[in-house]
Amino acid sequence: EAKETRFGFIADEMEDVIPQVVRTRTFMEKGEEKSRKGIVYGDLIAVLMASVKEFNSQLHEVQARMDVAEAELARLDKEDAENSED
Repeated sequence: EAKETRFGFIADEMEDVIPQVVRTRTFMEKGEEKSRKGIVYGDLIAVLMASVKEFNSQLHEVQARMDVAEAELARLDKEDAENSED
């Protein structure tokens, strides 16, 4: 029988980062009350998408700043080359 590879997060670790997506379920087992933590992946998707949007926004800002810096460097290189010809 083929087993599927599944991926997930550890609820205790996720609780330290995004506690809003972790739920604790209480249940009875052999007459003893126990609890188990789990992750609400639907809620996590929204948080991850917001993070991706923010990351992309920052990436575009850094790219724009890098373009300006490269243009300035090219201008300075050209100026330096012209001055060294004299």
